[in-house]
Amino acid sequence: HDERPERAAADAETRLDANQVSGDAEQVEATGQVEIRRGVQRVQAPRATLDRDREVVRAEGPVRLENELLIAYARELEADLQANTATLGQLRYVLRGTTAQGSAARAEVDTANQSRLEQVSFTSCPGEAPSWRLTAREIVLKHEQQIGVAEDVSIRIGETPIFWLPAASFPLTSARRSGFLTPNISFGDD
Repeated sequence: HDERPERAAADAETRLDANQVSGDAEQVEATGQVEIRRGVQRVQAPRATLDRDREVVRAEGPVRLENELLIAYARELEADLQANTATLGQLRYVLRGTTAQGSAARAEVDTANQSRLEQVSFTSCPGEAPSWRLTAREIVLKHEQQIGVAEDVSIRIGETPIFWLPAASFPLTSARRSGFLTPNISFGDD
């Protein structure tokens, strides 16, 4: 079962709510509890700028982005609401419909195709202190195929690197694949 919301309609209206709004017909500056919505996309930040003609949002501060693929918290964001793409800096993310989560120095998200993350960590373990994680120089998430492809990869148990690969691919869901399988580690009384 896919828990992702439906794709944003091409003709969806862009709505902006904030404590204070200023600007003109082309560009709007918003401050204080800013929320910009278009279809299933939502950007929340303390301060944002919206280019009305191009439907491009720029935001700084703690920024929250929600779309059909992910929920991300970032330091900065630039999003094209019409194309449903975004570039984020210094982020933590959770992929919708999966247990996948992690952090990255930079991400380019394109919900229609694939997303690219730099200096990234990835795990399918829940919680703040995952038992294992994959770190990489770069990960490309291929959304339709539900796979990730990583370069300069380290697999870590806790903080200890146990394996390095120049490149690797992995599922974004719990679906099985042949080849090297990601570890499934649990602790208990059994």
